[in-house]
Amino acid sequence: METIIQNRKKLIRQAAAGDPRYQKCNREFLKAEQNFLEMIPELTESQQDLLWRFVNLSNEVDDCLLEIACEYLTL
Repeated sequence: METIIQNRKKLIRQAAAGDPRYQKCNREFLKAEQNFLEMIPELTESQQDLLWRFVNLSNEVDDCLLEIACEYLTL
């Protein structure tokens, strides 16, 4: 089952790479990411830890949602 989900996620990523809305959103994300990375060193270690925890959990939640969707999709 894990391989099927991974293959479906790969297909979704490939489709997204050709989608103009995704490309635009991703470009904006990359700019925001650069600003974020430049700001991080200015924060205290505690603030950095909190932000990275939020970012990592956000990524995990998104990935979990994608995996759940891939369980129900037929690609």
